Amino acid sequence: MISYTVNFIGLIFDIVGAILLVKFGLLGDLQSVILDDKELVSKEKPEEIAKMKRQARMPKMGLALLITGFIFQAISDIIPMVREFCTTDKMSNCREK
Repeated sequence: MISYTVNFIGLIFDIVGAILLVKFGLLGDLQSVILDDKELVSKEKPEEIAKMKRQARMPKMGLALLITGFIFQAISDIIPMVREFCTTDKMSNCREK
């Protein structure tokens, strides 16, 4: 049962990460390039600069969520294998404490 829950959590992370990547693009918008140009940024309003910075962070967050989701899914696949391995008579190292 726990492996299904972990897998479901991984899928949620993957879906949210994919949505962020689709919405904001893998490399971010052109605005992230503008952030590197101090001359252009100095002409922008402070609230616009904050919005650009937030939009530049979203693709990175989406990618991190995708990676986290894949890790959760991998763990959900490993849990049943470990349980099966530990329940065989050959393994005495897998004791519950």
